[in-house]
Amino acid sequence: MRRLLAAGLVLGLCAFGVSREGVEFPETLRVDGQEVRFFRGAMKRMFGLKIYYGALYLKKAPGSVKEVIEGDDPLVLRMHYGYMPVPHGLLVDGIEKHFTKALGKDRAGLKPEFARYVAGYDRALAIGDVVEVVYRPRFGVSLVLSGKTNVTVPGLPFKKALLSTWFGDNAPDPSLRGDLLGL
Repeated sequence: MRRLLAAGLVLGLCAFGVSREGVEFPETLRVDGQEVRFFRGAMKRMFGLKIYYGALYLKKAPGSVKEVIEGDDPLVLRMHYGYMPVPHGLLVDGIEKHFTKALGKDRAGLKPEFARYVAGYDRALAIGDVVEVVYRPRFGVSLVLSGKTNVTVPGLPFKKALLSTWFGDNAPDPSLRGDLLGL
């Protein structure tokens, strides 16, 4: 009887999702009818300040970083900005610097896609905003700001480039990469 109660409690807790740093994340999300599961979460810090708590949702646990970057399965990178606002200019500058550092000369071939993605960040981020980077096979990468899809950039090549800014060999924040992937 005790085991049955313990098992019920664990299943009940799982149904409510995952809590990290005071942020609630659903256990699963759906991308075009396919389920992706909470894989890992991590805090993004800059100069010792908390910026966002992010969670990576994947269809299955990856065997390598390359599998996450180059794979064609749906995924979601969800970021909760619950600690401080991020001014628009600072946000755009940071994205551009991350792209340049992670991709170097390879960025030039994706200039129109990159410009389209950055244009999706059409305002500053406020405390409480949720940003989702959603990869949808056959459609591309959608940028969703607090529930509103601002832009979708087509193509697997852009998805690979964008995920390289978080997970690639030259990712600007190796600790975030390690925390989100655990690889």
